[in-house]
Amino acid sequence: MISKEHFDYIKGKYGEFASWAVWLNEDKKPKSNIGEMDIFDLKMNPNLLDILNPEVVMVGLNFSRQIERVDFVNFHDKRSQ
Repeated sequence: MISKEHFDYIKGKYGEFASWAVWLNEDKKPKSNIGEMDIFDLKMNPNLLDILNPEVVMVGLNFSRQIERVDFVNFHDKRSQ
């Protein structure tokens, strides 16, 4: 679990470059909702703070192509390339 204050701090400071490895449930295809960013919207996902774990850090950023400048988009690329 993470506090709203801690979440907002991480989002403000690292949001364009960091993320959590959490996704919406899949539809018909395994990667069907991988690019759906509503999971990080506290109004649409009020349980978000309960499922995020700020104690684990994984570094794996590789900008080998143009990316969207959206908070928490890392690990959530909807393109299949």
